[in-house]
Amino acid sequence: MGEISSWRMAVCLLSCSIAFCGSLTSSVHASTPAAAVTAAPAAAVESLDPQIVVWTDPLWNYEPAAAYSAEHDEFVVGWWTEQDPSTRDIWARRLRSDGTLLDVFNVAGVAGDILEQPAIAYCPLHDEYLVAFTNWYQATGDNADVQARRVAWNGGWMGEVFTISPGATEHILPSLSFSSLTDEYVVSYTNQYPDIPFSITAQRVQAEDGALVYATGVAPADGWHRMQSHVAFHPAANGGAGGYLIGYYAVASSSTRVPYKMALSDLSDVWGNPEQEAREYGPPVFEPELAAGEAGFLITWWEDVGSGYQVRARRVSTDGVALGSPEGFPVSGTYATNPATFALEVAYAYRQRYLVLWTTEDDAGFLDIHGIYVSDLADTTIGAEFTLSDGIGSISEPAARCSPASDCLVAYVWWNPPSRDIAARILRPFAVFSDGFESGDTGAWSAILP
Repeated sequence: MGEISSWRMAVCLLSCSIAFCGSLTSSVHASTPAAAVTAAPAAAVESLDPQIVVWTDPLWNYEPAAAYSAEHDEFVVGWWTEQDPSTRDIWARRLRSDGTLLDVFNVAGVAGDILEQPAIAYCPLHDEYLVAFTNWYQATGDNADVQARRVAWNGGWMGEVFTISPGATEHILPSLSFSSLTDEYVVSYTNQYPDIPFSITAQRVQAEDGALVYATGVAPADGWHRMQSHVAFHPAANGGAGGYLIGYYAVASSSTRVPYKMALSDLSDVWGNPEQEAREYGPPVFEPELAAGEAGFLITWWEDVGSGYQVRARRVSTDGVALGSPEGFPVSGTYATNPATFALEVAYAYRQRYLVLWTTEDDAGFLDIHGIYVSDLADTTIGAEFTLSDGIGSISEPAARCSPASDCLVAYVWWNPPSRDIAARILRPFAVFSDGFESGDTGAWSAILP
């Protein structure tokens, strides 16, 4: 089995036992998001580029994150490297959309400190990235904070590292999204307290200078641990005014949920807004993830379906309305894998579909990444489930971003003994229509199905 990071272990202590709790029973039923919605192809088959070794060295490298710049048609992959048992630092590398490797650069690092959990968002207005991460302050013994750094698109300049989370407790697991309407990032993170329920905070950050604008709690403390938040911006949210969806994982006693909240771009209403449910009380759920698409949002999670664990999903409209069945719909097959090792990823792949990826582990301990496309317009998957390993060995922890041409870079941890390296593959689409006609020109898909 793969190593379990410290935050994942904390989540496991709260919730892994719920997966085997007999008291819960429930039946299980089977970035131009504002553009006009058109019909998607009837099916999709992907061309999968050979593996790209983003970074290899004798050390252990983990937790990849990814972002895409349309201005330069290139991806950035971030990760942390364990330099020694007490030091982990954050690195990043640029890749062209054809897979060409470009500059690699160190984003942040302090000898004796553990920097983990990188998250990256691109700002086209200033041609920069914001890289957020967790600093465990091993050198000083302080509690953990979420920190961030502004980085030029090519790594040519960097701002100062600044701290986003205030207060003496553990602030971990940053997620971030950029709004071109306000020229701001929003960073959400988990407050991990020793003796009271965990909670979620959302912080606005000015893109032009990294100034902290406004912070707010997301939901009141009511006995539920709320953690593992993810935030996504949509320009058509809130009746066209724009805004965010913040989704997260909630645990209390022997119950788990996948709640979310809608928020205006200034976050002024999020605390008072009602908590909505992507997945209400039912079988144990784990590891929620989400992304903004064209027609709305997609929230995914792992669920114990009795015979094993399955990835399920629910669509949410730009007005925050959860669509379809309250139990969501199936995305993956069923796996008999310990949920503490799962890693889910969701990216909008354009062409009215999302790319959903997850890690699986077989009885021999072999790790692989599976994926499938999910419609932005209906509660259905597109095409067949596929795998990425293709004989390259164990891989895990997928991180994905896609270009408007639907080329999707999937970065992951490559178990390359004795090291753990960062590698990637690029999925390139071509359409297969219902009459069997194929087209490799993704810019000229028909808006009308045959």
